[in-house]
Amino acid sequence: MQLPAAVRTTLVITVCLLAALALAAVAAVRTDRVRCLRVLTGSMSPTVPAGSLVAGTRISAAGVRVGDIVMFVPPPPYRAPGGDPIAHRIVRIASRHGDRYLTTKGDANPVADPWLIDAKHSTLYRVQWHSATAGTALGAAHKWGPASAAGLLVVPAWLAGMRRLNRGTKGRHRSSGRRHAGMAL
Repeated sequence: MQLPAAVRTTLVITVCLLAALALAAVAAVRTDRVRCLRVLTGSMSPTVPAGSLVAGTRISAAGVRVGDIVMFVPPPPYRAPGGDPIAHRIVRIASRHGDRYLTTKGDANPVADPWLIDAKHSTLYRVQWHSATAGTALGAAHKWGPASAAGLLVVPAWLAGMRRLNRGTKGRHRSSGRRHAGMAL
């Protein structure tokens, strides 16, 4: 059985776009200009729910602003055992002896974080994008393998493409010209 041309086209375009995005993402991450992180807790809810994937671009100490969501590694003794970064919002910037220190806070947390981030001596990434769906796909890939993640991303894209195609044919029905009980077949 051969798929209709419109379905084949949708599948090819979807696969090509996913491949191009994957290559661009790998190139950006390898150059350390972009960082991706899966959010493990609800500290940034509702803005960034637990399980979301966030992506950020590297930013200088001078480039950060109050209100930015940034990824960083907390200072000792607050650092996680693996040295994993977190993503929190900047709520205050203070200057001491020409250096900038950042106070951060998770949107869902009642108080600011107990540390100060030395902006000059920390690697900071401003969050540019986040997606709960991509985070779910990443979690599925980690748990069940890459094919499950591809399915979570490709199937919705394919369904969206099919819906667009169906909208274009709405109201037009194929008919073989034969009639059965007053209905076109």
